[in-house]
Amino acid sequence: MFPRIGLTVPLLLDKYDIDGARFAPSLAHFVKKWASNHVGSIYVLHPNDALSKSFPSRVDSEKLRPAMDECRVIKDTHEISLVKKANHISALAHEKVLRKLLSFKNEAQVQAEILDVCVAHGAKHQAYEIIAG
Repeated sequence: MFPRIGLTVPLLLDKYDIDGARFAPSLAHFVKKWASNHVGSIYVLHPNDALSKSFPSRVDSEKLRPAMDECRVIKDTHEISLVKKANHISALAHEKVLRKLLSFKNEAQVQAEILDVCVAHGAKHQAYEIIAG
């Protein structure tokens, strides 16, 4: 997770009415330290080998998944604006590929064109690998 610009832990605590928050880079260290001083289950969203090895009988990566999957369906205004921006950039890339389609000699050129448009519009990273055929 990359912290959104301007978001701080106190702001997140207030916004989401939660007891604690950590940005992802410090989370594993925090959970290990916490688990060493507390009893009970450790609920994680994804299997974590380091935690599973340190606390094999306490790590559960399944119980939270249905609730988290349901929460991901609901988007706040910031998330909606990001989806709209991604859709806009993707549409621009596809339109450019369609305009130049007959000039391409291979799939790598299609991929390069998509990346060129995306990066030029601020989308350096793609959600998934580009499929071009």
